[in-house]
Parts: sequence; structure tokens; C-alpha cells
Amino acid sequence: WLYDADSGRVTRVGTCEQPAHNPRYSADGSMLAYSRTRGEVVITDLTTRRADRIFQTTAQRVHTIVFGHSGQRLAIAVSTDDPGSWPEIQIWDIDTARQISRLEPLMNWPASLAFVPESNSLWVTGTNVMYDAAMNFAQLYDFTSGALIMRLTDTLADYDAPVMQDAWVVTANTDEIDPFAGTHWLELWNTRIGQPPRVVPLENVVYTIALASSGNAMAAAIHGGTIQVWRGTTSVFRITEDRPMIGLSSVNGLALSPEGDHLAVSIEGESMPIVDLWDGTSGTQMASLDTSDWLSQCEGA
Repeated sequence: WLYDADSGRVTRVGTCEQPAHNPRYSADGSMLAYSRTRGEVVITDLTTRRADRIFQTTAQRVHTIVFGHSGQRLAIAVSTDDPGSWPEIQIWDIDTARQISRLEPLMNWPASLAFVPESNSLWVTGTNVMYDAAMNFAQLYDFTSGALIMRLTDTLADYDAPVMQDAWVVTANTDEIDPFAGTHWLELWNTRIGQPPRVVPLENVVYTIALASSGNAMAAAIHGGTIQVWRGTTSVFRITEDRPMIGLSSVNGLALSPEGDHLAVSIEGESMPIVDLWDGTSGTQMASLDTSDWLSQCEGA
């Protein structure tokens, strides 16, 4: 579903029969990619609202997707149900719908991908689970040769895996295998200038993190229903989503606009998720969207 914040218009993309996951825009906003069941990735032209290209990855799971900056390449992180295999990153040419290379980053859970502009390099972030511990990873690869160029971080991960946007990586960290027994902090890395990262201390477990593509803002959903937004390492505002908790957290996901001036929060509702929109500077709520109204369009479809 596409929501236009200016007009309030909601548009369905795709079909009601197959759920869509991992939606990603191209850099110019003209295309939307998302995954479906059986490892399919669909690219929709947003001017026509038509799904004009389908990539069949032959995998059972698609973890995440990202467009190249020119709109000519697509990177897809996939895995199979084989317990002896590692996830892989597939690089596709969008015009020909042909796979041109693949990477094996040796991590259990690839979470975010980002092409480096005007190069053959790709950042891969995620976690590697060994025994009871999950470790954060941020790795830079040459996707033509498969060579590992750089690895940034090697810390114990909180609940959410690292998030990457363009030149920025943010990781949620803890110092204990049992996260509720340890201390917690965020690290914000600028990959173009290297170490050291900006460090933001936290008072509790982080479940979900989001990063503006400009690197100007980041947000985190913290245990207890609190959502905190920062610009750099300075806290801008905190909000508490007063919703019933499902499992450990009532927050399903967070998203920030490119400059961090809007924040979207997906919350567990009574029957279907609710999406709350907030002003990313003042912390003023702008809208609350009940997705059950959208899904009613699929009844009888």
C-alpha cells in the first residue's frame, strides 16, 4: 500500500492474493521493489502502477532488497531452508532481469544492503548467531570479484540487526548475552570517513531501529513502548505508544523520511496494525492510519 501524506490517498500495489514484503524505492522514486512468496521479487513502475518485472531468485526467503543509485542494479539478500547453507546476496541487472553476480557474506541474517555510488562496492549489514550470542556485522564487498574490502564492527547485538542507509550504518549493541542483564547503546558509523562511531547510550533493550538516508536522524523503539528520535547524538524527542504489547514489543517497525522530518511507526492494533505518522522534529502526531480500512478493499477481490 502506498500512502500519500499530502493528499491522504492510499493506493494498492500488487494483488490481494500474495502478501508483499521488504518494499524499497529506487533513488528517483520511480520504481518500487518488493518480495513475494517463493522467492519472487517484483518491480513496479509507479507511474503506471504496473508490476512490469519479476525476478525469480530460486530461494525460499528474501531478507532485504536495495536499488543501485542509477536504477540499473538490484541487490537481493536471500536464503533457503537448507540448514547447512548460508544466505547469499544476488546482484541483478534490472533492464535484462539477469543475475550478474553473487556474494556469500557468511552471516546468518543479512539485514540491510547499500551500494556505494560510482563503484563496484556493496555494504552488507546483519547479524551472525553463534550458540546463544548474536554479533553485529557491517561488511564492504567488491560485488564483481566477491572480495571482502572492509569490516566495521564486531559487537554483541541487541534484538534488531544493523540498519544501513547510503553511507551510514547504525547498530544496536549490548554487553551481555542476556540483553536484559546488560547495558545498551547505539553506534552511528559514517562509512566514508571511518572510525570512531558516534555512541548514544540507552537505558533499555532496543527492538527496532531506523535511520534517515541523509544520516541526519535515527530512531529506536525501546522496551516499554518508548520511541526515541535523535539528530546526531542529540535526543530530539521521546514518545510512548500507548498500545497493548504483543510479545516483547507493541512496535512492529519504524521508518524515517530521507531528511528525518517524518517518522512512521507500525503498531499492533486490536485486529490489524495501525500506522502512526509523527513530525520528526517536534514530535507532534500528524495522522493515525487504520490498515483494516485498506484491507477491506481486498474483500471479495
